[in-house]
Amino acid sequence: GEAELMAMAKGATEAIGLSQIFEEWGRPKSVEVRTDSSAAVGTVHRTGNGRLRHVRINDLWLQERVKEGSIAVTKVSGAENIADI
Repeated sequence: GEAELMAMAKGATEAIGLSQIFEEWGRPKSVEVRTDSSAAVGTVHRTGNGRLRHVRINDLWLQERVKEGSIAVTKVSGAENIADI
């Protein structure tokens, strides 16, 4: 859970930057983060750190973005996850 959450936050940060560039070019794009970790998906769809022990509160900004709808987080099967290939 924790490692995948950190990876999702890093990927989301990069995707937000790219989305802002596209918006400046007049071609707005939505941000979607995909992961094969059910625990990480569950973490970003709730509030707070729950049972996670090694996650700082500052690292939970992704929860806020998902809640407001500016970032979509979806589950992808391990077989479809290109990071695992």
